Amino acid sequence: MGNDVVFEFGETQVTSRELLVSFIVVSAFVVSSFFIRGCISDKSASIVHELSITTEVTTSPMFKWVRNTGFGRFVGHDTLSTDYPVGIDGVYGLAVKRVLEVYTMHTEYYDDCDSKGRCTTRTRIYWSWEHHC
Repeated sequence: MGNDVVFEFGETQVTSRELLVSFIVVSAFVVSSFFIRGCISDKSASIVHELSITTEVTTSPMFKWVRNTGFGRFVGHDTLSTDYPVGIDGVYGLAVKRVLEVYTMHTEYYDDCDSKGRCTTRTRIYWSWEHHC
């Protein structure tokens, strides 16, 4: 393929090579968009399927049955009680609490004085974990 001019717009010229490269780039984007759409569609279908097989627990006896049988995934919307404590991965208790930890930068200013009485203000920067409930 040569560098023959296919289109001319005033002083701008488009060669067949530029047109071919543009077509290849656009085709690659179209193909990748179909691939990404497929991945998103598969993941959303998997989530919908998981939610559709989740059991809705509305009463305490039903919750006790789910707890005793190890039924699987369930969702509860009300205050539910059981004879046994509910556990997660071998840790048993009455409630589950979620805590957000944020790694935060702090700046501290302090005065540093030498033996001749000259004082200078210095800056100390340190990082710490902050817990947000």
